[in-house]
Amino acid sequence: MRRIHSVVFIGLALFSSVAFSFESPLGDLGGNTKPKTTLSYSALFADDGSVQNQKGFIQTPLWKTEESSVSVGLKNNQFTLSEDLILPGSTIEVPKSLKSTEVTLSYASKIGESETAGGRLSFGSSSDRTFSGSRTTSIGGTVFWSFPSLSGAEGRWILSLNYSNNNSLTTLPLPGFAYAYTTPRLIGVFGVPFAYVRWVPVENGPWTLSFFYLLTFLKMEAAYGPPYMNAFVRFDWGQETWMRADRDNVNDRLTYDEKKVSVGGRMPLASWLFAEAETGFAFDRGFIEGENLFKKSTGRARLDDSFFAGVNLKLSF
Repeated sequence: MRRIHSVVFIGLALFSSVAFSFESPLGDLGGNTKPKTTLSYSALFADDGSVQNQKGFIQTPLWKTEESSVSVGLKNNQFTLSEDLILPGSTIEVPKSLKSTEVTLSYASKIGESETAGGRLSFGSSSDRTFSGSRTTSIGGTVFWSFPSLSGAEGRWILSLNYSNNNSLTTLPLPGFAYAYTTPRLIGVFGVPFAYVRWVPVENGPWTLSFFYLLTFLKMEAAYGPPYMNAFVRFDWGQETWMRADRDNVNDRLTYDEKKVSVGGRMPLASWLFAEAETGFAFDRGFIEGENLFKKSTGRARLDDSFFAGVNLKLSF
C-alpha cells in the first residue's frame, strides 16, 4: 500500500511543483514512512535557444522509525529565456531569468495497522529577484489522511487539504478526496482535484499506459519494455508560475504555459542511479500575468514552436 500512498502525494505535491516523470517522481514524499535520500535533476533545452529549464531537488530523512518519518528537502529551479517578450496589453517585459528556491519539511506516520497521515510544509521564493521581499515569498502546505475502504484490501480513501500562494489557479486552500485502487496490473487514484492511472494491459506484457491529471496539468504516456528500462512516447501540458518583483498587483502571478510531445527512453545506470532522455516538440508556448489562468491582467506573449531535448537523472540510496 505504500506505493499507493506515494502516488497520491505526487498529486498533492504538484500544486507547487511538477514531478520529473512517471518513473522518477518525488515518490518518497507522503505515505512512505521509510523515505530514502533522493537527488533529482532535470534539464530541457529548446533547439532554437529560446528556453532553458533546469530543475534540481534533494530530499533526505532527518528521522525515521518503523512507524513514522520526518524528511527535509531543497528545490532549486532555473528558467532562462533568450527572447525579448512584452506581455500584450501592457508594457511588462518578461524577465529573461526566473528562479524558484524552496525548502520543504515532510512528515508521515502510520496510524494503527492500516491508516497513514502526514503533511508537507514549504517555504521559499519564486521570482525574477528571489528573496527580495515578502512579495516574492512562496509558502505552501499539505495535510492528508489515508485509510482502507470497506470494499476490500485493494482500495483506500484519501482526504487532503492543500494550500499554495504560488500557482496558476487559486491562492485559496483546496480540499481533495480520492479513491485509490491497486491490483498487480493496475494502480488507480480517482478523485478531486487529480487522477492517476498506471495500467499494464496484458499480464507480464511489454506495454505500460500511464495518465495523470491535475486541473491544468495533464500527462499521458505509453511505455514499451520493463518498468525501469523502456522506451516511451509522452504528451505533457503544464505551467510554471513566478511572482514578478515589480508587479503592480501583489496577487498577480507570471505564468508560463506549454504543451509537449516527446519520445525517449529510461534505464538504470547503477542500482542507485536512474536516467531518462527524451526529445520532442514544444508548442502553444507563452506567458501571461494575472491572478490565475481565468483572471488575466495581460494578453498572452507567445513563443514560436520549437523542438527540444531533455534529460532526467535520479539518485537514490
